[in-house]
Amino acid sequence: MAFYSLSTELRDWPRSHGTSADIRNYWQQLARKHNIYPHIQFNTKVTSAVWDNLEKIYHITLEDVNKDEKRTHKAEILVSAIGVLAVPRYPNIPGIGNFRGETWHSARWNPKNVDMRNKKVAVIGNGPSAYVLNPHILLTLFGSDFT
Repeated sequence: MAFYSLSTELRDWPRSHGTSADIRNYWQQLARKHNIYPHIQFNTKVTSAVWDNLEKIYHITLEDVNKDEKRTHKAEILVSAIGVLAVPRYPNIPGIGNFRGETWHSARWNPKNVDMRNKKVAVIGNGPSAYVLNPHILLTLFGSDFT
């Protein structure tokens, strides 16, 4: 579980493979501990960030995804923390379009909406998302280079 811990905020995890709830609770506790919540804008998407070399500042356009409203913000420093799964990559496997079963990307998986009882499940890939997903289902695991 060290994958999901800050080196300065190590945690003794209750299991070898954390659930999404375990990981979410860890980060929520850290946000409260360090008083980060007042600095977070939830349900907000950055639609553009343009550096102005004359002003030495970023002009950032933000969109409230619930209200479809846009606003602008200026910043001297911009840190992108969207992660590699902000836009899921799907494997290029011949015939995958003909598969008749359910498919989804782990970044879009909602365990409450998927009943896997009495089903055969295959996971393609084995990164950190699979690390969280795999212990909760019986499956066949395939690696992939996603080329």
